[in-house]
Amino acid sequence: MVKACRKVKSKRMTLRKKYKIIKKVKEHNRKLRKEKKANPRKFRRKDPGIPNSMPFKEEMVKHIAETKEKFAEIRKNQFLAAINAKNNPKPVENEFKINKRVDVSHIKEFLKVVKEADVVLEVVDARDPIGTRCIQTEETVIAAKKKLVIILNKIDLVPKENVKKWLNYFREFYPTLPFKANTQNQAENLGQTRKAWIREFISDGKNHKTALGIGVNGLMALLGNYARGMAPAATKTEDKSDSQLGRLVVGIVGLPNTGKSAIVNTLKRRKVTVSSNVPGQTKQAELHPLDKHIFLYDTPGIVVNKLSDPCEMVLKNCQRPETLEDPRPAVEAILRRVPKRQLIVRYGIADYASVSDFLVQLATRQGKLRKGGVPHTRAASLRLIHDWITGKITYHTQPPENDLEKQQAMSAFQPSQLFQNSLDLEQLVKFDDEALDAVPSRDMADTAYSEDAVLKTGEPIRISTLKAGDLVEMDEDDESFESDEEDDGEEETGSEEEDEEDDEEMETES
Repeated sequence: MVKACRKVKSKRMTLRKKYKIIKKVKEHNRKLRKEKKANPRKFRRKDPGIPNSMPFKEEMVKHIAETKEKFAEIRKNQFLAAINAKNNPKPVENEFKINKRVDVSHIKEFLKVVKEADVVLEVVDARDPIGTRCIQTEETVIAAKKKLVIILNKIDLVPKENVKKWLNYFREFYPTLPFKANTQNQAENLGQTRKAWIREFISDGKNHKTALGIGVNGLMALLGNYARGMAPAATKTEDKSDSQLGRLVVGIVGLPNTGKSAIVNTLKRRKVTVSSNVPGQTKQAELHPLDKHIFLYDTPGIVVNKLSDPCEMVLKNCQRPETLEDPRPAVEAILRRVPKRQLIVRYGIADYASVSDFLVQLATRQGKLRKGGVPHTRAASLRLIHDWITGKITYHTQPPENDLEKQQAMSAFQPSQLFQNSLDLEQLVKFDDEALDAVPSRDMADTAYSEDAVLKTGEPIRISTLKAGDLVEMDEDDESFESDEEDDGEEETGSEEEDEEDDEEMETES
């Protein structure tokens, strides 16, 4: 019996249903696109694997499996090593040996510069000049009978009256000059202040900020006088032209980040060395000719004693703030020294009752937050230390005024009687006035609502690995090395003479 054919159902639909389907498909596609943006990993195409038709499939699969096992073993060993390092910390002796090796290399560079230099410029920070001096540095220079000059750098960060006091104090010991290194970002044609610009600067009566070098004229005049003193006696006349100048090697020494490389760049008027507010940028001594008579030796910063307080070393910028395990003691030291009003005005925070309260307010104000809006106090601490180092938090120290303080300073630093200043006092005062007039006056808003921190004079730096007799020992080592070379040369010449005699005997026999 033939089955009756059922009537084929039509695919026609009402427009209402059609548009509803289109709308739902459109909405579905929109949701997919949105989810792909939110979770792109979810929609990654899976690796189909190696097809069966691929030749050498078994070898490739085996190699991939071995590679996975190898990387899994490496990750496992790294995890176990991290656990062992946490449970059994590395002894400090190995780190100290490495640091000691670095210290010795820097000391050798310093002794090499002192040996070759005719004049040594010791660069100190004008904010804490005594705290950035080094006793052994000056003793070594004087023992080597070299001229020593103190450069009071960063004079734009302290009041002008304070600079004058420090100049008068230091000139009881050595020739001292004020200076401000150039801070322009360009690589060539670094500017220096000129007399005409200074007169216009003073007559203007406005508050200016300058990145130009200040104090260059006084330093160049002093080095020029020293260079004339280095000329041979037969050529010394009253004429002060360049023909009467001798060869002068100038060594620039000091603690890290006192501005040694910046002074070289300022005098050269172009960036020939790396200058940064991060300590340890200069790795070895570099010789830079200033002109055909004067040569500048840029040296790495003198490494201080590792047994010193790390917080003090960080605040003097002899050590990077990031190396501190806990920067809180350094923050406490800053809060003890700086008036509360200056910090409140500078950071725009409310009055604080403790160090923790200050760090929480500072982190919240500067947007340094962890997950969940928890204040990142370590980041706020490092920010405060950075502002202290770069001079945004203003402070300065006063020179010793009491007789007892002066006697203590004199016992630490004996004034040099070997070399007197090559410039007259009137000339020095003239150059001082010129440099201080060029220093920009600070913003009235800062000085009106906040006051500088006036600190107690810091302790001078002592280096346990540097002694005044090291230079003599270095000379003896060089002499012994030269004598060994001479002995080797004599032995070689003697052996050559014996060879010549043997050749002559062979010729006569033949």
